[in-house]
Amino acid sequence: MASTEPYRSLSALVVGLGSIGARHLANLQALGLTRLGVVRRRNLPPPRPLDLSRVAVFSDLDQALSAGWDLAFIANPTALHLPAALACARAGCHLYLEKPVSHLREGLDELVREVEDRRLVVQVGCQLRCDPGLMAVRKWLLAGEVGPVISALAEAGEWLPGWHPWEDYRAGYAARADLGGGVLLTTIHDLDYLLWLLGPLTPLAAVGGVSGALELEVEDQVSALLTTDGGAGVSLCLDYLQRPPARRLKLVGGRGVIAWDYYAGLAQLWREGELKDQKQRPPDWDRNDLFLAVTRDFLAAVTQARAPLSPLAQGVAALELALALKALLPGAASPSFEA
Repeated sequence: MASTEPYRSLSALVVGLGSIGARHLANLQALGLTRLGVVRRRNLPPPRPLDLSRVAVFSDLDQALSAGWDLAFIANPTALHLPAALACARAGCHLYLEKPVSHLREGLDELVREVEDRRLVVQVGCQLRCDPGLMAVRKWLLAGEVGPVISALAEAGEWLPGWHPWEDYRAGYAARADLGGGVLLTTIHDLDYLLWLLGPLTPLAAVGGVSGALELEVEDQVSALLTTDGGAGVSLCLDYLQRPPARRLKLVGGRGVIAWDYYAGLAQLWREGELKDQKQRPPDWDRNDLFLAVTRDFLAAVTQARAPLSPLAQGVAALELALALKALLPGAASPSFEA
C-alpha cells in the first residue's frame, strides 16, 4: 500500500497488551510498520487475535527500551501512564499517550519538559476528534454558522460491564481507584472534545459519584455545570450505566443549533428551524477507523515534524478539568485526586 510507505521505516513499542494495546499493535501492523515490540506484564493471551510471531515481546520496560525505538504507544492502565511515558521519552521515543494522560496532575510538568527539550511529538489518544460528525461540528463553529454559542448540552453513557465481556468489569482499570478509574477520567473524551470545540471551560458545580448500582469504588455517574470564557452554560452528564449507550451534543447559538449523535453517526446544522447542512457517516464506517485515523495523524506528525491533532498540552488541560470536576463531587476530600 503506497499510503503506508512513509511509515514503514518507523519502529514502535507498545507498552501494555490489554484491549487498547492490542488494538494499537494490530493497527500498526495494518499500517505497514514491521519492526514492532510490546511490553506485557502478564503472560496472558491478548484480548483479540494477534500475530506476535514477528513482534519482540518483553516483560520489562527498561529491557525493551534498550533495543531502541522511534515510537512508544503508552497503553497500560491510567495510573501507570506517567512513569512509562517518562521512561520512553528519556529514551528518545515520540509518544502516543493513551487518554487520560495520567490520573493526577503531579509529575506532568516533568514529562512536558522532557518532550520539549527533546523535541518529541506527543499525541494524546483522543480519537473522537477524528469522528466525521464531530469534525463537521467544529467546521461549522469555526465558520460562525450559528453565531456565538449560548448554551451546550453534552451526554455520554455506556454500560461498563459490557465493555470487556471477557473479564470481571470490577477488576478493570476503569473501575478501580488505584488504577486511575472513574467515569470522569475514563470518559475524558467528552471533556476533550468540549475543550476542542468551545475553548477553556470553568467548572461551577458537579453532583453524582458512586451510585451503588455497579459495586464500584469510583464515581459511575456525574452531572456537571460549566461555563465558557464567553459565558455560555455547558451541561455535561457522564455515566457507566446506560443501555443502550448514548453520546450526543447540542449547541445552541444566536443564529441556530448544531446537533451531533455519535451512535447515529449524524451531525446536523439548523437555522431558523430549517436543516441547512448535515454530515452522515458512511455506511461502511467502523469504530476502528477512528483509531486508524488518529494513529495516521501521529505517524504523519512524526515524519513531517509537525504538531499532532491532539497534543500533550491539550491532554493536560482535559485532565485538569476532570480533576477539578472530581473535586466538586460530594464527599471529595481535596482539590486533587490521588490514587
